[in-house]
Amino acid sequence: MFKGMSKILIFSVFVLGVILMASGCGFIKGWKLDYGRAKAHIEESDLAERGKEFVGKKVLVRGVVNRVDFSEEGIPKVILSHGTECHFGKMKKMAEAIRVGESVIISGILDESKDGELFLNPAIQRDPKASFKP
Repeated sequence: MFKGMSKILIFSVFVLGVILMASGCGFIKGWKLDYGRAKAHIEESDLAERGKEFVGKKVLVRGVVNRVDFSEEGIPKVILSHGTECHFGKMKKMAEAIRVGESVIISGILDESKDGELFLNPAIQRDPKASFKP
């Protein structure tokens, strides 16, 4: 009886592993963004100096919106005043609701480009009244 159950359990774990691997790191990043704890609260003006140690981790960044960019299909971006790009992915409606000049708190997974620039991908807007302790 237990022998058959262990085969089913092993098979189920294997199938779940294949599904998770097929969904790629997008699944893991999304999980971190939704359920992970922020490793740092950083003012955007300090991001270049303090951010490198948090690459790959969830962070909260507070800054002022410089522009909202919809030029790349499927990648709505909010660009903050010091140039930090926040990639909103499928959250186009959220990006559309953000206004230039608005002070925002953006939650996201900190990523680094080949040029060494830091950006948030994926990113979502946080409630501006939420706790923020830089």
